[in-house]
Amino acid sequence: MLHRSRRAGSLLALAGLGCAGNVPVETVVDPAYSFATVAAVAVLPLFDWSLSIRDAHSLTAGVAGAAHTRAPRVRVVSADDASRLIAAAGLAYEWALFLHDWREGGELDRTVVMRVADELGVDLLLVVDLPEVARHDGATYPYTMVVARLRAFGGTDGVLAWSGTAGLELVDQRYSVDRAPPVTQVAELALHAVLHELPQFGTGR
Repeated sequence: MLHRSRRAGSLLALAGLGCAGNVPVETVVDPAYSFATVAAVAVLPLFDWSLSIRDAHSLTAGVAGAAHTRAPRVRVVSADDASRLIAAAGLAYEWALFLHDWREGGELDRTVVMRVADELGVDLLLVVDLPEVARHDGATYPYTMVVARLRAFGGTDGVLAWSGTAGLELVDQRYSVDRAPPVTQVAELALHAVLHELPQFGTGR
């Protein structure tokens, strides 16, 4: 059974440049999943229309780096390597379809998660996405709003082991009065808050 919790505050938070210290994070956790036994994780590639390929790579690289810092003895597969291995195994379409069905609330084929995890040789799949993005340029109130989410899928049974979501609205006074902050900058701050709540893994090795 999944348990849901939220740190104090609304899902959307207003912050100044570089200040995401009190961003509320909503989490969902499967208490039956054993994070302690995780020996290897993979960060899956991110595709979002609001990001360039370079920016998407930057976000996933940040998640991979945080995972490695959190558990140095746990093997971390980068999004680039994961993308290459998934494509070589002919699973790219099925993985994309799984994410689409999840987003649309359709029936899920969790065996795809298990096959991807098996191909990558990992226990946990970390999936980043941006459910909401809005950028408003203009002299009245230039802002960028991003909701960032990180999901952790167990490779053995395809279960959603954990999910964390944070929303952040940012006004950057260092930009001109009619320019809103870049989406990547706001997404990085929101993801930083989410990663802080990610359960510790690999402690039982």
